[in-house]
Amino acid sequence: MNDNLTSLRVLLLDCQATGADPERNSLLEMGWSVINASGSENDHHPPVVSHIIAQSPETEIPGRVRRITGITDDMTAGGDDPASLWAGLTATAAETAALNGMDMCPTVIHYARFEEPWLRRLHDRFSPGTTFPFRIVCTHEIARRLLPWLPRRGLRAVAGYFGHGAGELRRSKDHVEATAVIWRSFVEKLAAEHGIVTLESLESWIAGIPAPARSGRTYLVDRETRLALPDRPGIYRMLRSNGDILYVGKAKSLRRRVNSYFTKQSGHPEHILEMLSQATGFDVESSGSALEAAIREHDEIKRIAPPYNRALRESERTLAFCSRDFTAFSCTPDDDHPIGPITSREAVAPLALLTPAVMDARLPEEAMDSAFPCEALGIPEKYAPDPRCFGEGFEIFIDRRRSIITSSPLERVLVRLGYILRLERLNADEDETGDTDLSESDGAGDTQDISSGDGDGEWTPEHVADAVEGTIRRAMHTIRRARWYCRLSESALVWRRGNDPNDSRRFIIIVNGALAEAGELGDSEYPVPRNYRRSVRERQQCFDIAAYDRLRVLTTEMRRLVSEERDIGLVLTPTLTIGCKSLATLLVWV
Repeated sequence: MNDNLTSLRVLLLDCQATGADPERNSLLEMGWSVINASGSENDHHPPVVSHIIAQSPETEIPGRVRRITGITDDMTAGGDDPASLWAGLTATAAETAALNGMDMCPTVIHYARFEEPWLRRLHDRFSPGTTFPFRIVCTHEIARRLLPWLPRRGLRAVAGYFGHGAGELRRSKDHVEATAVIWRSFVEKLAAEHGIVTLESLESWIAGIPAPARSGRTYLVDRETRLALPDRPGIYRMLRSNGDILYVGKAKSLRRRVNSYFTKQSGHPEHILEMLSQATGFDVESSGSALEAAIREHDEIKRIAPPYNRALRESERTLAFCSRDFTAFSCTPDDDHPIGPITSREAVAPLALLTPAVMDARLPEEAMDSAFPCEALGIPEKYAPDPRCFGEGFEIFIDRRRSIITSSPLERVLVRLGYILRLERLNADEDETGDTDLSESDGAGDTQDISSGDGDGEWTPEHVADAVEGTIRRAMHTIRRARWYCRLSESALVWRRGNDPNDSRRFIIIVNGALAEAGELGDSEYPVPRNYRRSVRERQQCFDIAAYDRLRVLTTEMRRLVSEERDIGLVLTPTLTIGCKSLATLLVWV
């Protein structure tokens, strides 16, 4: 019998499911591989057998599970039969056990408390009356004893601690590969630190040595190095031991920001603790100001796509330009698609139906179609009001806004409506909070939940009227923001470093939506935007997601400077500079 951990052939296994309880949830995917810890075979990428499992017709994968696994209903529709999958797995287990001269297959799983119930459920279903074939070793239990100080001991955290980056989606293949790295590292560490070299001694050690209670956190980043960081604005990159960039951040003070990760003992979200479990170092770049650091951070995140940066990444977002009647969209601007750039077609598309109805002050005949309300409100059909309720609510909306609809020129009705609705929203926010909200960097705060009627699951005509107003407000806000970003794409910004009139001034110049120049500025100077003569169409043509998000970041930073009451000026042409007070008013609207 081969019991030596280094040469022992083990089955690595991972399962993905809709939940942890086999009685109530569904198994979606299973993957496995056979390796030994000597590293002689496929060191970094062991061959993994992975299977999507077919589901019953009534099974619907929850949205959260789809997002974190990437497994969809379409994928499971063509999945493997559980019985044949079990037959393949048990055949592999029997072969592996035989090669080791054992009756049961050594099976290594990270956090086996999740997988074991699923394995036993499959065993009871397809191999009743036989011996359970797996001799399970949980690497999470080993981590609790070998690495008790690690901030987090999940699979990504432990694999990252050993220099391996698991894929972002929770898929069995990636998890099996990460488990291979963990197992090989643990076999070496167990032998060196505890003299454990056999499977039997490992099982005895796990059973006989209680996992120590967590007593504070230990980090791998050198304390003296981080304490010596400059007290200046800039960006920082958290690094894994293999050199991978885990995270990019910005800071007003690099020293304070980086050290805050390691001195804060509570309050970190889980994904940050997972990142800190892997971080072995960092590098930093100083910037002339916090504003420039924010733009630089954006560009770095777009370029690198670090796994722990959740915002500002490319993802699958695209820009669009739409026609004047909002019925057609294009990826590029032209005479037929002059409105944009916008990142959410869904925010603007309802205007294709609402605009003619508002102009006529009545709904068309096709409004009695059940699809009309959901398309007019931009929500799924199953959440939409029925056509009768929608019609009654639209009449209430027309009665509320009749004076605007009848008194404004035809081409200005939507603009005027958007203005009034936005003003009412701002006034409502001010009445509620005592101050006007300047925090909306991309319209994220200008939303409301219109998917559930009046809150009790039933739509009312009054709520429909509110929903129509909210839909128009958001759409016009999206269009107004697109125009703002076009102006900002060829501009210059000047601001004082502090509130003292004697403080120095800093400037940046934006060209094609990107930071082209930055520096110190004398009191009598104002920079001139290089391409201020460019037409709207020429400006639109320079846009991509990176430019759009970069200008969103710049707008957020301008809000910060305004809130700090800095002396600030936005230069649009040699003769047009928007000062602090006017800019404060303008930023409320975009």
